Amino acid sequence: MSGSKTLVLCFLMVFSAISFSGCAFPQGLFQNPRYIYESGAVLVGGDEKPIELVNSPNSVDVSYNELLAFIREDNTDQLPYVERALSGDSIPFVCSDFAETVHNNAEAAGIRAGYVGIDWEEGGLGHAVNVFETTDLGMIYIDCTGQSIYSQLDNGENPVYNLSWDKVAYLEIGQRFGVLSLDKAKSPTYEYYLEYMQKWEEYKQQLVAYNNDVKQYNQDIQGKTFRPDSAELREIENRELQLRAREKVLDAMRSEIGTTRFKPLGIVKNTLVYW
Repeated sequence: MSGSKTLVLCFLMVFSAISFSGCAFPQGLFQNPRYIYESGAVLVGGDEKPIELVNSPNSVDVSYNELLAFIREDNTDQLPYVERALSGDSIPFVCSDFAETVHNNAEAAGIRAGYVGIDWEEGGLGHAVNVFETTDLGMIYIDCTGQSIYSQLDNGENPVYNLSWDKVAYLEIGQRFGVLSLDKAKSPTYEYYLEYMQKWEEYKQQLVAYNNDVKQYNQDIQGKTFRPDSAELREIENRELQLRAREKVLDAMRSEIGTTRFKPLGIVKNTLVYW
């Protein structure tokens, strides 16, 4: 039996060894320093080839703003997410591949980068993102996974015009994993993420109530004529003023939190970081 056939047979025996990436195969007689090893197996991407982290000896840590500028320029998030089960004639490309690509692009650009594997409390396939040690704000997690089960939008009853899938990730053991678009991630702390999510829920509730009241107002004035200086007219005018004031509040909230958010994922059980 040739070496390649032996490798394939062993691969099938440990196919699910690492849950956060979905696939792994045995390391063989030596370890490639560019591969990711866990429990004697090497992590692979959607195409079943090893994830390969290419580090640059000249890469350095950068500031938060410099990091976000690089992520905005990098187009990894625009690559199509291709599930293994639905790939057809296409080559599967999953979250581990996105994290590998961002890592290698960042290192090539002189920015030190890490790769993070995430397992969920509820089990199943985990997730993969990137990590950077910034010079001003410390550890920052970045998720550039394209549109997929890992990047789902909640539009709050507004049209969705989002077309960047670059996100700052908020990751703490025992807490729900969440992400924010780069322009809304004013702070990398998990407390900031919780505050943002609370504001988003308040916005959604106020928006629903406002839309219902506008609909009722329009129904109440449709086809009617009101006498000048009548109590009925004053009541209608007062309702209109209140609606306009609420509209301004909603506009201010939209300016702060945006018109879309990314839905949170699972509760983080553990993580493994590779630099």
